[in-house]
Amino acid sequence: MLAPHIFNALNRGIGLELVLVLPEGRRDLQLTNSLLRMSSAGAEIYWSAASGPLGVPYAVIDKSLLIYRHAPEDGQGKSDESLVLAFRADQKELIRQSLPFETRRESIDILFDADPDQAMAGTAITLRWNATGADTARIEPDIGEVPTQGTVEVSPLKDTLYTITAENAAVQTSRKQFVKVHSGPDVRILVSVHEPEVDAMIDLQSPAGFPGYYAIEAGQKVRIQWDCPSSGQMWCDQLGQLPLSGSHEMVVHQDMKMDFHFRQVFTRQSWPLRFVIVPDSTSEGSASEDEVLQEEQAAGKAHEWRGFWRLLIGKKKGSDE
Repeated sequence: MLAPHIFNALNRGIGLELVLVLPEGRRDLQLTNSLLRMSSAGAEIYWSAASGPLGVPYAVIDKSLLIYRHAPEDGQGKSDESLVLAFRADQKELIRQSLPFETRRESIDILFDADPDQAMAGTAITLRWNATGADTARIEPDIGEVPTQGTVEVSPLKDTLYTITAENAAVQTSRKQFVKVHSGPDVRILVSVHEPEVDAMIDLQSPAGFPGYYAIEAGQKVRIQWDCPSSGQMWCDQLGQLPLSGSHEMVVHQDMKMDFHFRQVFTRQSWPLRFVIVPDSTSEGSASEDEVLQEEQAAGKAHEWRGFWRLLIGKKKGSDE
């Protein structure tokens, strides 16, 4: 019943792993002929005497979509991502305990796997293979000729279907391994500060070479805004759990640090924000540049901040003139 759909997928170049559960080991001629055709078309087929811990027929599509006949009881209350990961883990364990489908004596048995089989763009992934009975092997795309057994690291930037083709004097056999690549979430964090001279909030930028650092004057109001266009969890170590989009305002009187984090199933990003108090050069009787530097040294400020303080003081003096 599923055979036409399987052949249709194989004809489209979609890699398939099929685990056949035959507790009594019965294999009729019609089934064997169908499996031979599927195997020659690139399907990876395994025999198993048990259906695994979940005990229900299922399929994982594109490493991110789960299809199963009945919802397992232990899946209640779990997210879609965690269910996919659980089924994938059970599927890999089931394959490790199964026997590969053998076509004929002069056939080539290929084991082809990716670890991990889904990751963030640019992450190193290890491809492993063992082509038993082959004389030569080749992996595409971008890899080329390889030994009949070995490993290689790849760092795909997008979803990639890897194909290993092995040959001997009698046959040629191929196996496919799909690697799902997840792009990083486009999280935006904006810091602004209230500028008394114009009585408005202005965007605040980190100085060159100091990402995440912001220089402000004591008593200034700071606004932090964030926006996470994709699903996940956003939180701050100092503020706790946060909505995916929102803002927080505060008045800063001393040096402080805030750590923001965004987490999804396959990735986690962090943004440490550090607010450093600098002298107010606009007030009457403000210190000279040299005096400011002496205060900075006495207070144990980082040496790298000197240039930025000079720049800040020079801009304020220029605006006053």
